[in-house]
Amino acid sequence: MKLPASIHGPALAIALSCLPTASSQEGIAGRPDVRAFIQEMSGKHRFDAQELNRLFQQVIIQDKILDAIARPAEAKPWYAYRKIFLTEARIQGGLSFWERNSAALANARTNYGVPPEMIIAIIGIETLYGQNTANYRVIDALSTLAFEYPKRAGFFRHELEDFLLLCREEGIDPALPKGSYTGAMKLAPVHAQQLPALCRRSGSGSTSRYLGQPCGRYCQRRQ
Repeated sequence: MKLPASIHGPALAIALSCLPTASSQEGIAGRPDVRAFIQEMSGKHRFDAQELNRLFQQVIIQDKILDAIARPAEAKPWYAYRKIFLTEARIQGGLSFWERNSAALANARTNYGVPPEMIIAIIGIETLYGQNTANYRVIDALSTLAFEYPKRAGFFRHELEDFLLLCREEGIDPALPKGSYTGAMKLAPVHAQQLPALCRRSGSGSTSRYLGQPCGRYCQRRQ
């Protein structure tokens, strides 16, 4: 891009800062650790390396995710944590959810021994019964944590691997699904969210073990 000759001084600095750089144009695909991951996925799971390279060219490292994981609510003492989750709105939401999904919850208790109270509590904490989901693209969230969060990089690389496998198995474009800042995906239609590895391991063929929902609906994009 050619700049007009009349631009100089502070205006030139501002103009230059707006120009696309090589790194912004290629996302994170050019990083050595990402290239190594692409080669691993190609060799281990027969992914097309060029397709993965194009995917990672679209990835954006999210600083907000790194900030959020550095100060999780779970690190708070119980008296502070309790105030966040034991609220009247969450209690009423749980009762309403139980009433709407009583048959599925009873099925979970009968077939898998999971008490309805446990499922309801988890969904309430995870998503406030569907109100708090899908803030980030899953590919951005998992890539950010896999390649920019050394403390748990290994764990999130495995989740990224399972996410790409899940998308291939379900015929989903991996650039589209959205989820939480940790890469947990919305589980439709039960208003929960889960990491890709458990999504894959919860299914048998095309049938999920989670409340009897089809596995292909796990990775739905929030509309």
